[in-house]
Amino acid sequence: MHACTLCLPCSQALGNARAVSLLAMATPNDMRVSAEHIALADQFVEVPGGSNNNNYANVSAINAAEWLDG
Repeated sequence: MHACTLCLPCSQALGNARAVSLLAMATPNDMRVSAEHIALADQFVEVPGGSNNNNYANVSAINAAEWLDG
């Protein structure tokens, strides 16, 4: 099962089911409430909670999450 509506068409076009993957960022609260985006993701990276400046609106945190994924 693909996590998002874009992953399946991209994977089909590229001829590889693993060509596209979804990496999610998850705050402690996201994990505590079992947020849907975590369940849909292929992998997730923990990020600090609190203000969006600490996580989802923080470009440095997003880039770091991408690098941690490898």
